[in-house]
Amino acid sequence: MLIFLSLTDTPEERELCEQLYYAHRSAMLGIARSYLKNDQDAEDVVQTVFCEVASKYMKRLMGYDDEARRRFLFITTKHRALNLIKKNSRISRLPFDETYAVEADGALDFSDDEFIERIERDCEYARLQEAMEQLSTDDKALIWLRFGMELSTSEIAEQLGEKSATVTKRLQRAKKKLASILMREGGAA
Repeated sequence: MLIFLSLTDTPEERELCEQLYYAHRSAMLGIARSYLKNDQDAEDVVQTVFCEVASKYMKRLMGYDDEARRRFLFITTKHRALNLIKKNSRISRLPFDETYAVEADGALDFSDDEFIERIERDCEYARLQEAMEQLSTDDKALIWLRFGMELSTSEIAEQLGEKSATVTKRLQRAKKKLASILMREGGAA
């Protein structure tokens, strides 16, 4: 939660962000789970929503009443979950038994090259997730803000209250650590 609080501008916004987090996080997880059927993806969606709220919407939410804030959080959570479902369907990340399904006649429903490509992509994604778990919270947050939320280094610097050059250097170090972990655990990154 510290990352969310660091993305706010004023003490009042930090206090509201903290209140919203504790009041609505569980319900938001339930909403995300109901769409995604996956605890980890649901947690990612809720984290994304709180990052977006803290960095982009706190000033707007300050003017809303409690019910409007709750509706905003719940609707945003629903839309982020649906966006993730769309994104995953576009990159064909289906469960293994569906992705690599064998038709009744025993033939794969895609070519050998497509089969190899799908396995490699899924293995790389799993490897990346495992490597990210080994990073510090700060490094994960920087990588998430830059590549997950697609913020520029200047936007991240503004949100964190740091110089752009500092964020750039910290991001380079985080990427280097991640690449090192990936290389150590299985060849070239």
